Amino acid sequence: MSDKHIDVVRTAFAKQAAKFGDAGLTLTNTDYLRWMVEQIGPRGDERALDVAAGTGHLSLALAAHVASVTAL
Repeated sequence: MSDKHIDVVRTAFAKQAAKFGDAGLTLTNTDYLRWMVEQIGPRGDERALDVAAGTGHLSLALAAHVASVTAL
């Protein structure tokens, strides 16, 4: 990859990433996160993998209910 391409990708991502943690987004809603964890139905002994975890809201909500979480 060229340096120019990398710079374009970084600039585009920076515009999006700045708002990832904003209140009002789906994964900042505690009721929605609670519902997601209920739908997953963890038993407590699982290891979870959260791919494209963003700011990690779902990973953090799930962490109390599984053995471990890896967030990427």
